[in-house]
Amino acid sequence: METQIKNEQNNYHLVAKEWKSNLLFVENEIHFIEQLIHSYVFEPNTPTLFERLEHFKTQILDIKEKHKKIRQRVVNHDNELGGLMESHDIISLNTSFDKKQQMVSADYTQFITVYKTLKSEIFEYCGGILKHNKK
Repeated sequence: METQIKNEQNNYHLVAKEWKSNLLFVENEIHFIEQLIHSYVFEPNTPTLFERLEHFKTQILDIKEKHKKIRQRVVNHDNELGGLMESHDIISLNTSFDKKQQMVSADYTQFITVYKTLKSEIFEYCGGILKHNKK
């Protein structure tokens, strides 16, 4: 029984580590997207260009705030798991941590889904209006 719980603890930790890694990657992508939408690489005569870019800038600010919150939640969750692993508190892990893991997992998945949708929308729009080299 104790070995099974230790394996669950390790699995929870590996999942949290993967979440943190993915969120770091998302942070880097957000930085790139911000640079893209603030650049001057778009065809200037594109209808509603300014409005669309301003809309994306607002959405990026919102996603950055959500990113900050989910990242902190994942870090706190992983730290709590580390505390349980150090204290060998098998009862707490067995009774409540699984439910917390599921809740954090649902929030993480929701964030990633919203982020990927926004990223796809931005890339699809921006990819179609990039300036082309004229030779």
